[in-house]
Amino acid sequence: ILYVCLCKVKSNLGHFANKTDIHQYSTRNNHHLVLSSCHLSTSKRWFNVVTVNMFNKLPAEAHSININSFKSIVYTFLVNNPFYHINEFLNESINIVF
Repeated sequence: ILYVCLCKVKSNLGHFANKTDIHQYSTRNNHHLVLSSCHLSTSKRWFNVVTVNMFNKLPAEAHSININSFKSIVYTFLVNNPFYHINEFLNESINIVF
């Protein structure tokens, strides 16, 4: 499911705003996608929020690489590093080289 979620966000990047679209400051995480504010714990588990959080764990190069290379690299990474739960992926330091 991680693979499908990451590929879904990658193929629909045009539907999400980057932090550079919000402000013009040069910050270290300006490539991250912007999440809508979630105040309730149930809304933090919504599909769109979780998938954007997973995509934001990837390095900045994930935004610029083409979709076929992205799928191949992510698939190989997930096969070599199986995660039992989504929280494991979110809490882990992700070291993918694109």
